[in-house]
Amino acid sequence: MAMVTLNQKGQVSIEFILIVTIALIYVNAVVWPTVESSSQAAIDVKAVSDTKVSAMKLANAINEAETSSGNMKKTVNVFIPKDAKITITKNVNTISHETMVSYMNNFNPMEKIGNIGCDPVLDPSGNTIGFLCISSVEILTTASNNLLLPTNPNPFEIKGPRFGQIEVEKTDTTISVDWKT
Repeated sequence: MAMVTLNQKGQVSIEFILIVTIALIYVNAVVWPTVESSSQAAIDVKAVSDTKVSAMKLANAINEAETSSGNMKKTVNVFIPKDAKITITKNVNTISHETMVSYMNNFNPMEKIGNIGCDPVLDPSGNTIGFLCISSVEILTTASNNLLLPTNPNPFEIKGPRFGQIEVEKTDTTISVDWKT
């Protein structure tokens, strides 16, 4: 009778180990790749969002400088992720921003319509390696005409990865945009 009890306990242990093994194989084969893909897609979405927020901060500071009645100075913190860029151009009433997204499993997150959306980026053999997503934030036309940018010729490009402070200063009617020193 003691042997029967030991054999049944041993069988239960082996069945339990087998069930745990199958569950771990399932997690590794199915669940983990899905979680990994989702987290990489979230990183792409965050990169696009960070770039857009920085462009909006700059646009707001430039518009605020244009609408102020006197001289002013404002410092804006910007974060540009890797493979992203913000472009400010004199006499153009938009600040454009672009971000490379590469973890969308060949799924275009937003078809390009006009100057807004994502274009596929191909490697030399013609395979899609990611998408370059482009958009813009509007600024006042008078502000874009009064811009004094630190690069000659224009435009002023901020490429990532970069974190820093940009100073927007209005003196008389001129609005200067440059890195804070």
